[in-house]
Amino acid sequence: MLRIANICVDQTLKTSLLKMSDDMRYISRDYSPEPNAINQKISDNITSLEALINQENFNAAEVIINQLHQDIANAAGQQSLKCDFCGETTDILKEETELPVIDEIKSIVPFTVDKNSLVSVTQNYMISGALTPDDLLENSVITKQSLYYVPTYLFSGNYEANWTASFGYYRKEQDNDNKTKIVTDWRQVSGIDNGNFQVPVYAGSMLPGNVSELIQADDLNKKLTPFKQEFLIGCDVELFSIKEKDAYDNHAKPILDKIIDAGVKEHKQGYIQQNWQWTVKFDKEITDTVLMPIAHSIFEYKGKEYHVWVDGSGSSKIIADEPPKDNSRQNAFALGYIPILISLIARRAARLLHPAAYKRKEIRFGAGNEARTRDPQLGRLMLYH
Repeated sequence: MLRIANICVDQTLKTSLLKMSDDMRYISRDYSPEPNAINQKISDNITSLEALINQENFNAAEVIINQLHQDIANAAGQQSLKCDFCGETTDILKEETELPVIDEIKSIVPFTVDKNSLVSVTQNYMISGALTPDDLLENSVITKQSLYYVPTYLFSGNYEANWTASFGYYRKEQDNDNKTKIVTDWRQVSGIDNGNFQVPVYAGSMLPGNVSELIQADDLNKKLTPFKQEFLIGCDVELFSIKEKDAYDNHAKPILDKIIDAGVKEHKQGYIQQNWQWTVKFDKEITDTVLMPIAHSIFEYKGKEYHVWVDGSGSSKIIADEPPKDNSRQNAFALGYIPILISLIARRAARLLHPAAYKRKEIRFGAGNEARTRDPQLGRLMLYH
C-alpha cells in the first residue's frame, strides 16, 4: 500500500479516493448481495472512509483502506482483489478446509442466561466455599459481564465396531496332592458393537484452560436451533480459528476412540478380560457448525480478580477460579482435625504394639464365601474378616 499521508492534498486526490470508495462499495454488493455482518462492516467502513477523505485526514483513511482490502475479499469469495488506487493485489486461495464464517453457521444454542441471572450465579458462587470471607458479597465488585457465542464443530454419526477379546473363567480343580486350586480357562470371543456418537469440539482460541468443557451441554439435541442473525444481538461472537480436519484429528478422534472402546467393553464376559482389539467403520458422519453460549463474569475482591465462566444454555455447569478464603477460618478449621489425627495415630500405634489382637482370621476356600474374591496366582481363595 502506497503511503498516502505524504501525498499533496488537492482536489484530484480527493476525487480519486472517493471514486475508489464507490468502487469498493460496488464490489462488495456485487459479490455478496445478501445482507450480512461482513457487508454491514464494509458499508460502515466505506462511509467512514468517505468522511475522512472529505476531511483530508489521509493517515486515518489509509488504515481503513487496508482493512477494506481484506473485508471485501472475504465478502466476495474471489481468488484475488486489486485496489484501483494503490495497485496492490490480495491473493485469496480458497481451500477445502477454509474456516467457516458467520454466514456458514448451521446451528446455534441460544442463550437462556442473561446478565441479571449471571449476577445471581456469580454471587451464589462467591458464597459457595466453606471458607468464604463473611464480607465477600459486601466488599466485592462485579467488574465485567460478557455473553459470548463460541465456535464449535459438532461431529455426529453412527459406528459399527468388530471386536475380539479373551475372556477368562475361573474353576476349581484338585491337584495330585488332593488340594483345591483355582485355574483360569481362556476363551477367544468376537462380536459387533453398534452405537452413535455426538462430539462437540471447541474451534476457537479465546477460552482459557478447561473452560471449553462448558460446550458439553446437557440435552444438546433439544437445544440446537437453526442459526439466525437475530440470536447474536447483544452478544459477542468468536469466529472459527481451527479448521475442521484439525479439530477432528486432534480433539474429536481421541474422544470418539474412548466412546467406542467403552461401548465394546460393555460386551465383557467371564471374570477377567484381556487382548481387546477392534476395528470400526462409520455408517454416517455429519459435521455441524454451531455457536455455543458461554457467559463470563469477573469480580474483584481486595484487589484481586476472580473469573466465573457459565454454560449459557441454562445448565448449572460452572468453571471458575477458586473463591477467596478467610485465612483465620482456615486455620481454625485445620485445628479441628488435630483430635482426629491423634486418634488415628494412637490406633496405629496400638496395632504395632499388639499385632496379635488385630490379626485377621484366614478362611480357606469352601467356607461358603467363595464369591467375595479369588486369586488364581495363590492357587486358593483367601478371604478375611
